[in-house]
Amino acid sequence: MHVGATGTAAVGACCLVPEVRRSWRELLLTALMAVAMLDQLTGIIGIPVVFWAALTVGAVLALSARRSIRHEPGHVRAMHALLGVGAILMAALMVVGGASGHDAAVAHQHGASLVAIVLVLAVASVAHVTGSLVLATRHSSGLPRRVHEASMALSMLMMVASAVVMVWE
Repeated sequence: MHVGATGTAAVGACCLVPEVRRSWRELLLTALMAVAMLDQLTGIIGIPVVFWAALTVGAVLALSARRSIRHEPGHVRAMHALLGVGAILMAALMVVGGASGHDAAVAHQHGASLVAIVLVLAVASVAHVTGSLVLATRHSSGLPRRVHEASMALSMLMMVASAVVMVWE
């Protein structure tokens, strides 16, 4: 499932390349998530998953802080907000996906339930995917943009499924 999630995230990043002038923030964030997922899957770069998550959240904050959206239509502002929320959810799913059985046991001993965290992330992710796909089908122009949204949604759902399977093993 991790391979599928990483592959679909890479497809999503590639779909933004033709729009790089208009969507460079989205391309940068999507590419960052795809590289983080690839590193988590292969260990080729070797950065711990929690640092990738922190880098992703930091990138969301940095890219949104410089964005002036006052003159953009409401659906464009909503898509930008959903991109940031999606990146934060993906970062959280990567951290949860990197937890082992021992980590889950330790978390439970300290009052945190990994099952509850995964369930909250699953519900939030499904709500995010639904909102993103509704906005994309109503307001996205062109096939590359729709493929981007669909592939990122599929990637997130695969990561959710992987996390759910992990906590019930």
